Amino acid sequence: MDLTGPMSVLTWDGYLYALVVVEVSCRYPVSRLLKKKEDTRTVVCNIIAMLEQQSGLKACCICSDNSSEFINSMMDQFCRRNGIIHETTVPYLPQQNSLAEQTIAIFFEMVRCMIHTAAVDLRYWGEVFMYAVHIRHLTLTIGLSGRVPYEAWTGHKPDVSHLHVFGSLGWARVLEEVRKGKFESRAVKVRMLGWWTDETKGYCLEDLENGKLIATCDVCFTEDSSSSELAVVEVDAPPYDPGAVNNLIDSALAKDVVAVPEVSHNVTPSISDPPITPVTQDDVSPNLVKENPTVSSISTPLKSTEWDSLPKRELSSHSCKPPTRLGLFAINDAVSLNTNHHLAFVAVANEPHTYQEALQSPYSKQWEQAIQSEYAQLQKLGVFEWVDELPKGKKAVGSWIVFREKLDGYGNWVKFKARIVAKGFLQVPGEDFTETFSSVAKFNTLQIFLTLAAFMDYEIHQVDVVATYLRGNLDEEIYMRVPDGVEKLGSSCFWLLKKALYGLKQAGRQWKKRLHEVLSKLGFIRAFTDDCLYIKHENGKITLLVLVYVDDMVVAGPNGYWIISFKNVLSEDFEITDLGELKFMLGILITRDHANWLIYLNQSAYIHQVLTRFGMQDTSLVSTLLAVKHDLTLSNSPQTEAKKQTYCKAMVVKTCG
Repeated sequence: MDLTGPMSVLTWDGYLYALVVVEVSCRYPVSRLLKKKEDTRTVVCNIIAMLEQQSGLKACCICSDNSSEFINSMMDQFCRRNGIIHETTVPYLPQQNSLAEQTIAIFFEMVRCMIHTAAVDLRYWGEVFMYAVHIRHLTLTIGLSGRVPYEAWTGHKPDVSHLHVFGSLGWARVLEEVRKGKFESRAVKVRMLGWWTDETKGYCLEDLENGKLIATCDVCFTEDSSSSELAVVEVDAPPYDPGAVNNLIDSALAKDVVAVPEVSHNVTPSISDPPITPVTQDDVSPNLVKENPTVSSISTPLKSTEWDSLPKRELSSHSCKPPTRLGLFAINDAVSLNTNHHLAFVAVANEPHTYQEALQSPYSKQWEQAIQSEYAQLQKLGVFEWVDELPKGKKAVGSWIVFREKLDGYGNWVKFKARIVAKGFLQVPGEDFTETFSSVAKFNTLQIFLTLAAFMDYEIHQVDVVATYLRGNLDEEIYMRVPDGVEKLGSSCFWLLKKALYGLKQAGRQWKKRLHEVLSKLGFIRAFTDDCLYIKHENGKITLLVLVYVDDMVVAGPNGYWIISFKNVLSEDFEITDLGELKFMLGILITRDHANWLIYLNQSAYIHQVLTRFGMQDTSLVSTLLAVKHDLTLSNSPQTEAKKQTYCKAMVVKTCG
């Protein structure tokens, strides 16, 4: 228990102090308002008696600080007579009474928020405080594991239907016994100040007509029309003229330089828009100001008188610079804080979003070469056929070029990639496609795949299929409009697609079907739990494991002969890139320790890339604690060799089926 006060403002009925007693096992707080500090000893005794009567149990121990309201002869006699141990804190160490201290801090945070949000008079802090205590009875707390203090104390769930936003306006019904005649109002406008639970089962309301406090439960609240401290000022102003000078010009005439922005209804920024031009006072036509005599009254923002006494905010001396996360090519023009005009920053990312941005990039030559390489690849595989006009009744889907910078596991540039992508969201279901689902390898499968390869000491290699989605044959007739930057390479504006293209709804599925046909022909079978894992057996033993993630394949086998043979056979159907031993996949740097049969996974390059994107590469590091009650002990792992073998076989069965 603890006492706080005296407050700087008396309540409407003369209270200055607030006493809080918390029942520890249920976290159930009981509060009382006091007029004098000397009343504490009597009120504490009454609260303890009330809690004992409600619970049917006897109080064993109370804890407080060493202040005189708790350490006195009356409290000492009460504790001795009832067999209660009175624990006190060490001087200047209130942390020992932390439960009461934290509870009071929480209550007054709630009180402060409710008072300022509802803009009520400070003399109602007592009602606000008691309402905060009542809300705390019905609020979850971490010490009760999913229960609220009221439920823990009484044994049944509370009714919260009576709760309303503090300060809500409403209409309280005037009873017939109170009304003076038939023509009197049947309701009065009120403001909700709390809920009286001990004395009266009803709301504590302020009558906005006469300022009196009333208690009733027959009230209708309108929570969306609470009071606000913002002033609404009506000003007689002429109709808005788009060609007139900005309304703020009159207030800026007192200075030597003013900024006259061009008034426009289009608020979307454009790179090609001219910058704001500073003009001197002599350049401003006086006729424009004379024609609008109310400009000066409108230019100065009107504020509530409550804030007039506050000091004006000083200009910051911080130099404004474009954040590095916006890209290397952000405009580096500084913002002058000493003038009335500001310059806008236009951010351009490292990877262009359009063909025009690629042409303006410092790497425009590399992007042009990437486009030509992509076009040659599509032409070589017979993906498209130039069409002069669309057949009658046919519509063409749009397309665009996606630009990407390929990085290695250390974050270094490898190559510039440009992909011609169809706008598949324009395809019509049932006409342009039917089924679209295409699975990818699960990350858990990759983890167990690498674990098994390390345990069995398999060789692990990586194969990349060139132009993956372009290998699948299309079953539908699809026409596509050629994107900017590719039209000049052909003779018309349309393609008839012969094979799947990136962006088409069915592209992934068509590639998956084609790959499954080839691997099935080579003697592979799908795993039961993950259809992206293929297994090949010979003489009852596993000779090859192939894990597919779109165009990346991870191949594992007991020796290099089987892996090399698989690469040679696969190259007869697809153009592949032999990447050798597995080192980097899905943004993960993979390092292997053959001597100790270990494989290490590292995503530092990806993490650094994400931090750099959001300008957080120079932030400080902190340790992340393990989740509470997370049981990770050595006793949970297999101890004997037999158990380890059984555990490994269970993983293989679960993964491979």
